[in-house]
Amino acid sequence: MSVSHVRILGVDIPLKIIREQRQNVRASFTSKGINLRIPSVIPERDLPKHFDWCKKWAEKTIDRNPSVAYKFIKKTYDEGCTLELYDQNYTLHFHQHHLKSRIRGEIVDHQIHIYTPVIPLDHHHTKKIIVHVLNHHYIQRIKERVDYINGLTIRQKYDRVVLKYLKSQWGNCGMNKTIKLSTRILFLPQKVQNAIILHELVHLVHMDHSHRFYDLLYKHMPDYDKRDQWLKENGGWMVF
Repeated sequence: MSVSHVRILGVDIPLKIIREQRQNVRASFTSKGINLRIPSVIPERDLPKHFDWCKKWAEKTIDRNPSVAYKFIKKTYDEGCTLELYDQNYTLHFHQHHLKSRIRGEIVDHQIHIYTPVIPLDHHHTKKIIVHVLNHHYIQRIKERVDYINGLTIRQKYDRVVLKYLKSQWGNCGMNKTIKLSTRILFLPQKVQNAIILHELVHLVHMDHSHRFYDLLYKHMPDYDKRDQWLKENGGWMVF
């Protein structure tokens, strides 16, 4: 039996079947995919049923904890593809020029234009320029939203607001009172964005996650738990 991946919720997760000296069948997620460990004495004809068991196990695991699958999402950026944000869709276009090593991008109407000396551009550089373009385009309205929410709620002074691609966080607020928000929040519904923003603003008062922190948070956003639950269940798919 030759199987290289398991497809779950539209995501292809690499699968490695390992035969070894053992008594039982075991599956586990790793940083590279799923390892299915089976006894070396199991005949080839019995592998399909163990594969089916493994797939059902993986589906149940991901259903309980969707973040397990997020790392295996592969996003590609080709000419004409669409980038879907919470309130806008942008079509991606590449233009070749002859200036050495200079790559830049801009948003015009509902299009992201990337100008580069090399086409096709590799995934790393494409993502980097898209992040730069989105941050530049949205930072002012995000700043205005932070100011607005702050004025309605805790009314604390902060140093500045920064949009940055944070892979493992939605935001943070440090001792220097700089509020950093991940570029990924642009893919979220506005109500969920507002919950993330308020969360970081409350850290201006309480730097920990104590009961006082949550008391203040829920005081200004009684339905925060519903917004946070939506984020836990769906946020991981908001990737680019």
